[in-house]
Amino acid sequence: MQFYKPLSYYLFFTLVCTNVLFGAKNDIVILKNGDKVTCELKELQAGKLRVSTDDMGTVYIEWDKIATITATARYEVELQFGSIYFGSLGPAADSRKINVYGDSLTYDLFKAFVVRITPIEDTFIDRLDGSASLGLNYTKANDLAQLILNGDSRYRSRENLFSVSLSSTITEQKDKKTTQYHNLDFKFTRFLDRRWFWGIISRAQQNTEQGIDLRLSLGAGGGRTILQSNNMLWKWTGGLQVTREWVSGAAANTANIELPLGTDFHMFIYDDPETDITSSLIIFPNLTNIKRVRTEFDIKGKRELINDFILSIDFDISYDNKPPNTEAAKDDYRLVFSFGYKW
Repeated sequence: MQFYKPLSYYLFFTLVCTNVLFGAKNDIVILKNGDKVTCELKELQAGKLRVSTDDMGTVYIEWDKIATITATARYEVELQFGSIYFGSLGPAADSRKINVYGDSLTYDLFKAFVVRITPIEDTFIDRLDGSASLGLNYTKANDLAQLILNGDSRYRSRENLFSVSLSSTITEQKDKKTTQYHNLDFKFTRFLDRRWFWGIISRAQQNTEQGIDLRLSLGAGGGRTILQSNNMLWKWTGGLQVTREWVSGAAANTANIELPLGTDFHMFIYDDPETDITSSLIIFPNLTNIKRVRTEFDIKGKRELINDFILSIDFDISYDNKPPNTEAAKDDYRLVFSFGYKW
């Protein structure tokens, strides 16, 4: 029959396209309670294994609840000490371990030490995650209104991390001047061996309470992850940046060279309800004006309410011992409650 070959080619092409578009659900995850999940393994990050299933869509499984994994694609597997292995995944003779099948060697790795699993070939959307929250506060007694917007997004590849974050608060009160706080960060991070990394950061800020109409910064530096596990991350950073400030009032605009030194701590708790706590402390000694030092501290908590909707609590404080506008406040702080969504 003349149509047999064209039809067979069409069916083969359809099957290939379906497999590419929707992914083969051939991976097997067996939980410690005996449940079996047939899926496509997407990623392990921050103590949760993300898988795609036909019947339940995307599912997140806590890493310490998993007994065995079988996955035929190639993955990058990172241990908490910084060692990285490449290969497909399978169960090991020791139930506490996982096998990584490389090109010529098989690696027996303790599951408790595995902190990240990433497909070597993955789409842009699959590697993108983040959250956004919006808050509105109003107090009738003093006629005070606040609009709060927070958001962040990250893209992780094998060796690089691109991230953007926004924090914004506008406060209006009768018979008082409107105050605005805005912070927009763009970061690029390149990961090196033994948990070292270097990166570039660009930042735009406005803080009318401290007399800063606009502050633009561009810097580079490096650091090391001191501790990483499936529920905790701690790192320190240091670098050099150039800062340009546009100051309100009669003060002159300034350009400075600063030496940012910082530490970041991240803790994730994934027993219901999910809780995510991050804190950051950065000290900015000024190399242009030796007597000036700025400090920024931030602590943020996110708690899942239902189906990726979150309650966010954010407290941050900025301190400048010698603000360029002598009439401006030396410190400014915010306590923000907001609701949002994570992806």
